Amino acid sequence: MTSRNAVKVAIACFASDNGPGNAFALSELRRLHQYQACDKFKMHALVEDVNLADVVIFVGPQFSSMLDFRQSEIWRKHPEKCFVYNGSDRSIPLLPGIYVSLERQYHASSWTRSAGYLRVAENEKIEPQPFEGCDLLYSFAGAIANHPARRPLLDIAGERGVVIDTSQLPPDQRQRDGISGVGDTYIHTYLSLLARSKFILCPRGIGVSSWRLFETLKAGRVPVIISDAWVPPDGPDWDQFSIRVPQSRSARSPRSWRAASATRLRWPAGQGRLGRSGSRPMSSSTAWSSPVSPSSGSVACLCGSSRSSTISGYSNLTTSATGCWPT
Repeated sequence: MTSRNAVKVAIACFASDNGPGNAFALSELRRLHQYQACDKFKMHALVEDVNLADVVIFVGPQFSSMLDFRQSEIWRKHPEKCFVYNGSDRSIPLLPGIYVSLERQYHASSWTRSAGYLRVAENEKIEPQPFEGCDLLYSFAGAIANHPARRPLLDIAGERGVVIDTSQLPPDQRQRDGISGVGDTYIHTYLSLLARSKFILCPRGIGVSSWRLFETLKAGRVPVIISDAWVPPDGPDWDQFSIRVPQSRSARSPRSWRAASATRLRWPAGQGRLGRSGSRPMSSSTAWSSPVSPSSGSVACLCGSSRSSTISGYSNLTTSATGCWPT
């Protein structure tokens, strides 16, 4: 049963199957409706009438200029309660809202929030697994050509780790929208490496964020984040379960990551370093499912659990500690 004080949310999307712009917009729209049905906190309710809504979420957009949003009658009439959810890898936040690949130079707390990728939750083949089965210290499987920050990774391969460059794979063999299909050899290799590795190298790609980072969280592994401009989503203490490496030092020895894990990551009592039987960061797997996680906390904000305080004519997004992420 939904709370009487639940925030009323309307969702708008102008994307079409044959339209330009954000190829994932329709999928993201479907996911938001799907996750609303799984909302265990019952802090929001979907409504069709935007006039009755407390928050209006625009999914997409079709155009990088967000012209379809800015010229819509809904936004012009209700600018104080309209926000964008943009799930694309590259975007400039011309309108206030939530962006999954938010660059630091464009971030302002009164205008933008960072978030995780909704599509990662649908990959049921990724589940938390114990470290005991890991025979690799680290791994990376992805397209090196996507960004120069990835090229140095080829120089560190071989030290108890695996680096696979998929740049030359045909498109039909690459990851599609975070979901693996039957016969996807690369995806099966990727999932195997994820289960076998203690550290997962998460360099930026086309955008400053990546699916890989949130898949790593879901698998309960330690992400080595190599993206100088990426803005972490609000909620968990990222220093407790991840390691940040500057892009200029992405070729540093994996021994340095292991040393950092022993001193910086938060380990259970008596387990001071990675590699001891059963040891893992206390927040490595729980960060994914926590109500204040980079995914669920942001989705809660999308679904209207954040209330507004007007700043420069728009509501200030304040991510709450509630969530609607399916568990």
